[in-house]
Amino acid sequence: MGCHLWTVTIVSKEEMDTLFDGGEGNEVPLGLTLTHECRICVRDDPCESVRWHAFWHEFVHVLTASAGLSKIDKNEDLVELLGMLIAQAQQTME
Repeated sequence: MGCHLWTVTIVSKEEMDTLFDGGEGNEVPLGLTLTHECRICVRDDPCESVRWHAFWHEFVHVLTASAGLSKIDKNEDLVELLGMLIAQAQQTME
């Protein structure tokens, strides 16, 4: 993956549904990493802490994939835990 400039965009639920290729009946995610575009999308949730949690979850995907840690990147439970811990650290700093 190497060094690239990543962008983060806040998108509506409808736009996220369009971007997400999860198939019929799957819930629209709160966040999505579009690796080929070097873009993290976060759904425009009314709760700011939910948006930050989704961002950090997706950021962990980017970080681990960029570092060649594909086993971690593909482990959703671990990515979720790491994202949650970073989000909690951020919230307690404020």
